[in-house]
Amino acid sequence: MNRRSDSTVPHVPEHIAIVTNNVEGNGKGDPSRRAAAHRTWAEAGAHLVFQQELPDGDANGKTVMYDATNRLAMQHILGPESYTALFWDPEVFTCLREWDHGRRAWSAPVPPPFPSSGHPST
Repeated sequence: MNRRSDSTVPHVPEHIAIVTNNVEGNGKGDPSRRAAAHRTWAEAGAHLVFQQELPDGDANGKTVMYDATNRLAMQHILGPESYTALFWDPEVFTCLREWDHGRRAWSAPVPPPFPSSGHPST
């Protein structure tokens, strides 16, 4: 994965890899199942991961979430009621704001704007 040299400006890669995954019941409580999913996402070169089924994702100070964040070298936000999470590569995406949906806040990273010349060439 290409990394930017200037830490203040996100890198816009030629292609963005997006993964959506349902790790059933947060890996059925099995850390090895979660680790296998994280390895798969990392090997795929994911820039953005949307994970479903995260019951108790906020338990014990969100240790499960921080384990995933550290394994993936990504940032995360845990959705309302801990049922979904969004992980993003901070080299590509920047979180700009949060929206409150009446429960917990839900955030989404926003990709950097394309260069003024328009869409990057492929």
